[in-house]
Amino acid sequence: MMAEEKKTKAKAAEAKAKPKAKAKAKPKAAAVAKAKPTSPKATKPKAKSKSKSKTEAEAKPKSPTGAKPKSPTGAKPKSPKGKAKPDVKSEKPDVKEEAKAPKKPEPKEKKEFPVAKIDNLPDTEKTKGKTKPRFIRQEFGRPKKSKLKEKWRKPRGIDSKKHEKKRGKGALPSIGYKKPVADADIHYGFEAIRVFNPAELASIDPAKQAAVIASSVGRRKRNVIIEKANSMKITIINPKRGEI
Repeated sequence: MMAEEKKTKAKAAEAKAKPKAKAKAKPKAAAVAKAKPTSPKATKPKAKSKSKSKTEAEAKPKSPTGAKPKSPTGAKPKSPKGKAKPDVKSEKPDVKEEAKAPKKPEPKEKKEFPVAKIDNLPDTEKTKGKTKPRFIRQEFGRPKKSKLKEKWRKPRGIDSKKHEKKRGKGALPSIGYKKPVADADIHYGFEAIRVFNPAELASIDPAKQAAVIASSVGRRKRNVIIEKANSMKITIINPKRGEI
């Protein structure tokens, strides 16, 4: 026991005798620690504190994309009634819809052919005869509200004045208006022959027969038929607008 007490006293005396040496050793250890750079794995960046002081919050205003600032009373600011919010979707064009929509083909330009003039037309004054009455359907053209077309319809009512052939109600078609059998196929004193192309004009006799150009013939071929008929002195019964 005495030996242990002597050792402790000796250690205490050594510590009191050398206080300066221990104080100088500490800064050397700190310098060594600063000289040796630590690895990136060992050092971790300090997380920023979420809580901010009042002065920092007042100095840095919030961005417009962030949350709206609350009013001091706590109520949310209301938008004015007269102004409506802009529709952002309507301003942007739909690129997908434009890409999906098929492109319409451009219309082809039609070729316009000049209208040929007919030299030989039938003489209507020499062939004038008895004119037929205009056969009009019952109740045609009376009030403006009725939308009846000018087509013949036989009156079938038992009380119809037209069906009873009363005077002033219009004529009814009957066999008395028929042409003679000899003149059934004669128009303006000529026998009518329908023509589809210029080659068919060769079989027509200009003294007794006349050409009737078919309705399915177009303007280009019709001009060719008219020019050939003029050279052969063949009359054409059915002229169109601009050909006379």
